[in-house]
Amino acid sequence: VVVVTADRELMRRCHRSAARSGRARLELVPPGNFIEDLERVVYDRMKEDGTLSTTGSTSEALVTEHDADVSDSDSPNELTAEIEQKMEREIQLWGQLVDTEIQLKRRGGSQKKKQKLSKQLFALREKLAALNEGPSTLGKV
Repeated sequence: VVVVTADRELMRRCHRSAARSGRARLELVPPGNFIEDLERVVYDRMKEDGTLSTTGSTSEALVTEHDADVSDSDSPNELTAEIEQKMEREIQLWGQLVDTEIQLKRRGGSQKKKQKLSKQLFALREKLAALNEGPSTLGKV
């Protein structure tokens, strides 16, 4: 099992779950490393297919080939850092959302607390939608 996350709480839960099952092999990958590896794989594939027409780093080639919308002032490293920050923020929000849903589904607790949790849940969903400019793609997984 491979988990791409920067959320320490999620990492802890994954380790606990893997230890309990005894069968699952768990690999935790930071979002930054995942993006770099993904860029390298795409770059190698483009090189093999002959669709790559630039020389230089993987990030530079990918930005040149596939991102005509990016302004000249944005460097590939800034773009990667921006993507990494966005992924980390989305992962944190998802962690909060899952924790809030778990608290809401627990038996017991006052009606007032459940209303508060429902409002938090709604606010987290709104933040995720605003972050992704629409529904999150992670929610479909």
